[in-house]
Amino acid sequence: MVQKLNNAILFLFLCGLAFPLAAQQYGYVQYNSASGAPFDKVSSVIQDQEGFLWIGSQNGLYRFDGIHFDIYSLHNKSQFIHQLQQDGEDLLFVNDISVSQVENLDTNPTVNTLLEASINENDTLPFYPNGFIRTQKQELWISQSNHSIGRLSREGYKTYPFSSSDTAQKLELQEDAEGVIWALSPLDGLFLFNPDTDSFTQQLKIENGNSLLIHKEYLLVGSDKLNVFILQGNRPLLLKTIPIEEDVITAMHVDQHGQYFVGTQKGKLFKFSNLDSAPQTIYGANEAHRVEELNFKRINEIYVTSDRVENKD
Repeated sequence: MVQKLNNAILFLFLCGLAFPLAAQQYGYVQYNSASGAPFDKVSSVIQDQEGFLWIGSQNGLYRFDGIHFDIYSLHNKSQFIHQLQQDGEDLLFVNDISVSQVENLDTNPTVNTLLEASINENDTLPFYPNGFIRTQKQELWISQSNHSIGRLSREGYKTYPFSSSDTAQKLELQEDAEGVIWALSPLDGLFLFNPDTDSFTQQLKIENGNSLLIHKEYLLVGSDKLNVFILQGNRPLLLKTIPIEEDVITAMHVDQHGQYFVGTQKGKLFKFSNLDSAPQTIYGANEAHRVEELNFKRINEIYVTSDRVENKD
């Protein structure tokens, strides 16, 4: 029987231990090799419709039922999973050298490779992919470690040189409500894809932008501050800037109730009830009347599971 991890926020980061954690005044559990988990570094996590948690780590793709970790990537050439994403009734994931799909989640999960990457740079295959999004048009946009972006559509695969910079960086990709593709580069700032010119054009010069989130009409960029923009057409207009003291934002998430969560390079975690409210620091509390500061390192991703019965997170 699947033990669902309801009312839990999972905070997973690439450069330190990986901890599923409950929000302020909730208990928390640490999962790492010391406690029996088959990984120490986690990049991505998602929950399927059956309540299983799928975990992308540096040691492969695992399904977690609350007790056991079952690996599903043994036949993949690379075990370093960068990102997971829901795709209808299936899951998609990207590792260093391919994009793969997990089918039959509710019966017999099967992993199939959709797109093999190439170790040689070219325009028709991905080059060391490290992130992706699936768009409303069912296209795959893939960030590549040579600072370029790939697009898989019905016409095939095409690579877009992102900017004049070719230093290896992780590009953040998002799609807004109008189907516009946005890309954030730590080197060159914020870009959007212009279908008329079939290219990316720079919209804002933002230094050290590490995380990008679009929700409704808002566009958020995380750097050494939280930059909140409102989208008017394809123009992001700055509404406010919230400084992050001696730290850098590395992850952002918005839950089903419109609450924003922000994680940082130093492992701090904040919650905004809305974008007009002050940030609240999130702590743990495994004992009554005791609040603990959580021992995170870099937070790589924030994911909130939902209790479908009580409609809580």
